[in-house]
Amino acid sequence: LLTRPQADSEAFAAQLPHGWKAHIAPMQEMVDLPADPDFSGADALVFTSANAVRSFARRWAGHKLPAYCVGDATAAAARKIGLAAISAGGDSADLAAELASLPPQNLVYLHGQHLRAALKPEGQNVKSYVIYDQRAVPLDDATQAALAAGEITATALFSPRSARLLADARHNWPALECYCLSLAVAAAAASLGTCVSTARPTAEALLAMLSNDNAQ
Repeated sequence: LLTRPQADSEAFAAQLPHGWKAHIAPMQEMVDLPADPDFSGADALVFTSANAVRSFARRWAGHKLPAYCVGDATAAAARKIGLAAISAGGDSADLAAELASLPPQNLVYLHGQHLRAALKPEGQNVKSYVIYDQRAVPLDDATQAALAAGEITATALFSPRSARLLADARHNWPALECYCLSLAVAAAAASLGTCVSTARPTAEALLAMLSNDNAQ
């Protein structure tokens, strides 16, 4: 079961190891929010999600600044729209450390309404803007029925919020195998069943874990 927004779920489903079949049921949708970022004097952009990159591209793609990105997927999305992107290869803490190691810069941080953690790199001037919302979507009836019947046995979860949304939607389901992007996600998913988490918070690490479990 993949409950991320449609585009994210489809991209992850396309990379699933042999033996896994995706059931996509988005429980969040990305909606652009009114925003007026001030790019004057900015040295670089900061992104902590590919959704933020896509929201930026729909409205301000003319600002071709370097982009510091939380991980490889976000950096790939930034490069796709023509930005010179640097990946911190991890989570918000890794990105903050990467930014703190740089000479002082003026950074424009574009992100969603719901953040996993604040981004406050030491020594940097950061202007922060909320540019999209991750609005909750109810779990559809067909997916509820498939879960209750035991036809879906596992889920991949990428954020504590997505885990909480799924846990709140649970109704008469057997326990699930939960493959989680971090310990924080696993903690939020604990009521859903057996939870395991990756050593690094990346989609690649999650895919590797699915591949290893399938091989066993």
